[in-house]
Amino acid sequence: MSSLNPLLKTLPASVAPRLDQGLSQLGIPVDDHQRQQLLGLLALLHKWNRAYNLTAVRDVEDMVSRHVLDSAAVLPYVQGPRLLDVGAGPGLPGIVLAILAPSLM
Repeated sequence: MSSLNPLLKTLPASVAPRLDQGLSQLGIPVDDHQRQQLLGLLALLHKWNRAYNLTAVRDVEDMVSRHVLDSAAVLPYVQGPRLLDVGAGPGLPGIVLAILAPSLM
C-alpha cells in the first residue's frame, strides 16, 4: 500500500471520516489495512475516472456513499465460500467486497 500513500494525500480531509462513519453505521468493522485499501480505491477511482469516465459520480465525497458504502451494504447478504463478480464496470461491488471479506474471493 506504500505506493498509494502519495495518492491518498490527494483525498479531501473529509473523506476518511465519512468512510469511517458510514462503515460504523452499517456495522462493518474494518482494520487499518482495510481502511487504507478502501481509501486507496477511492483515490484511484477518482483519479482514473477523470481520464476514462468509469462512473458518472465525479465528487470523491459522493463516491464514498454512492460507491463504497453502497457496495459494502450488501456484505451481510453475501453467502457462500466464494463470490464471483463478473462485468462490474469499475470493479464495484467486487473490489469493495474483496477488501472487506477476502475469504470470499
